[in-house]
Amino acid sequence: MEKIRDLALLSDILPTAFHGLMEAGAKPGSTVYIAGAGPVGRCGAAAARPLGASCIIVGDYHQDRLDLVKNNGCETIDLNQDVPLTDQIEAILGEPMVDCAVDYVGSEAHGIGREAEDMNPAYAINQVMDATRAGGATGVIGVYGPNPLASSKAEQEGTFSLDFGKAWIKSPRITGGLPTSARAAGSSGRAPL
Repeated sequence: MEKIRDLALLSDILPTAFHGLMEAGAKPGSTVYIAGAGPVGRCGAAAARPLGASCIIVGDYHQDRLDLVKNNGCETIDLNQDVPLTDQIEAILGEPMVDCAVDYVGSEAHGIGREAEDMNPAYAINQVMDATRAGGATGVIGVYGPNPLASSKAEQEGTFSLDFGKAWIKSPRITGGLPTSARAAGSSGRAPL
């Protein structure tokens, strides 16, 4: 039992984080934006380095989480600031877009700056689509299911408003969901033997 956290990291959190980077097409030289610095997002930031990412940017609302990833060589964006995400990325990279992005947040997302107090389930996915360059890719690993805490009936039932018209012009590749082994396991969440 004393190793259960290590086992959870190796069997669930790290593979899920890595899956997000693969869905986003992270590769040597890529600039990567990671939405969310929780355990899966932090593992994504750590995994982006050996994949050869040239710059790893992590956005979150919690300073303690941002401090952890900054201490590991990542650039950070404090989403409490009233500055659009693309402007904050431009301050780091000199351009407002990254090659690929991963949404590790899902339907628990909030707005940015003054809007951060309001739950906005589709906020993170809309932001990563906006911040990804034309022809780039976005991995959506955050869970977008029914959310009983959401403000609208549609969002409570798992229907979210995506700004796909804005993203469409970029010819994006947007993929997500569970890793193949988890899908094959069905609802039990266990990988087949």
